[in-house]
Amino acid sequence: MERVFEHDGDLCRIEARLDAGIWHVRAMRGEAILCQAGRVPMTYRRDAEALGGLDPLEVMLDAYEARIRSGDL
Repeated sequence: MERVFEHDGDLCRIEARLDAGIWHVRAMRGEAILCQAGRVPMTYRRDAEALGGLDPLEVMLDAYEARIRSGDL
């Protein structure tokens, strides 16, 4: 799953996927990789369930977009 958006004049892209039971995310601003991470199986699903059963990949996209927009990344 991918999300593309503009922030402060830069094109930002966040990619989230489940691969071999591991959740992966990569956040980019322009050509620069801001963050690349993986988490153990079920972690994001539990996070999503705590937020009302949203799709765990959507939750990752939302969380990383918020981090970029806040200046955390």
